[in-house]
Amino acid sequence: MTVGNIARLAGAFTCAVLFTASAFAATDELTEYQRRVKKAEVVGALGTDLFGDSVNYYNTAVTFSVTDIDIPGNDSLPVRVGRAFSASETDELLPSAAFADWELDIPHMKGTFAASDPWRVSGASPDNRCSGTTTQVPVTVQYGGSTFTGYQYWRGNVLYVPGVGAQQILRPAVPGLPTPADGGLTKFYTSKFWQIRCGVTLANPAGPGVSGEGFLALAPDGTKYTFNWATTRTVEQLLINNGPGVPSSALPRVDVRIYPTRIEDRFGNYVQYTWAGTQGAAQLSQIASSDGRTINFCYLSGSNRVAAAGVGSVTFDAQCNAAGRVWKYQYTGAIPFRLHTVTLPDSHVWTYSTSETGSPTGASQPSSSSTTRAPPCRPQRRPTATSPACGMAARIGLSSSSIQAAQPACS
Repeated sequence: MTVGNIARLAGAFTCAVLFTASAFAATDELTEYQRRVKKAEVVGALGTDLFGDSVNYYNTAVTFSVTDIDIPGNDSLPVRVGRAFSASETDELLPSAAFADWELDIPHMKGTFAASDPWRVSGASPDNRCSGTTTQVPVTVQYGGSTFTGYQYWRGNVLYVPGVGAQQILRPAVPGLPTPADGGLTKFYTSKFWQIRCGVTLANPAGPGVSGEGFLALAPDGTKYTFNWATTRTVEQLLINNGPGVPSSALPRVDVRIYPTRIEDRFGNYVQYTWAGTQGAAQLSQIASSDGRTINFCYLSGSNRVAAAGVGSVTFDAQCNAAGRVWKYQYTGAIPFRLHTVTLPDSHVWTYSTSETGSPTGASQPSSSSTTRAPPCRPQRRPTATSPACGMAARIGLSSSSIQAAQPACS
């Protein structure tokens, strides 16, 4: 082969490579949008969470979850607004939840404690709830002439992350478990091998008794959760029988939840949670990520119930109206408040109604030297959700939780 033929072949090969590279270097906007739409239309495999329901194997509660807003980004950290309904929660919780009888579904750590000493641990420094204890057991309290130990009114501490579920926070494990080589000291573990560390201070110490330390949770993939915004809400009292002829004592209790202010992955990407309000009525003002995704919230005047959530730089007026992509929430007008409608940016509306089954679920009057939760019985809540969207009708009935969800037939 001559030198000229070799040169011609090399030139043809170079042109072919350049042509191939240029053919795959770009795509038009319409094609890219079509790919996204097609991906959303693909029906995946059906799982145990077919209708948004999940079972908490820690406390056997059944929860129904809905995601209203989910903004994709350049990393795997979620920027979303999710709601969760638990049929096991009592109506005492409703005035304090972000969506009345629906919870804001975001990561948090929680526990149930005496109202006089919320999340205070046994030891010399009760507010050092991370570094000052190895057992997590709360303090013994005196109330109504009776003594209540931490083991009586406390149910253990739990870490909850959407998509992962509830994990019990466990005492320090035996030496030898793998830990990151970053020099950090792991104080506790969870049942799914998340690590709980100290060195965090609550960002809102002013409130009904909750001050001191927060927590840093480290996921197995290296994502760090900074939990340092505390909230409290009233839950059921604890009854204790003081013996024959002696009146029973009832201990007021609160549910303490510590929410995150920052979530950061191992590459430095982060999501920031901005909070406002008091511990008894905390309000999530904004969720913002390092790649520019933002969700803003607006609340009904004089309450901590979400009236609207908007994507991007939306500006709400006094009535929580705003231009742009906004989700609006309306509630029943009487206590206990319940979520009634969710209006989407395209004007589609989800409507919710809740009825009571009237079935008692509590315990009778305790026998001598025993404890129980009060009140002794309460009706379970049964929500029904309907949407005007046409398509496959879906209906579930979970006898264990009395949860129902439905879509009407489309004409």
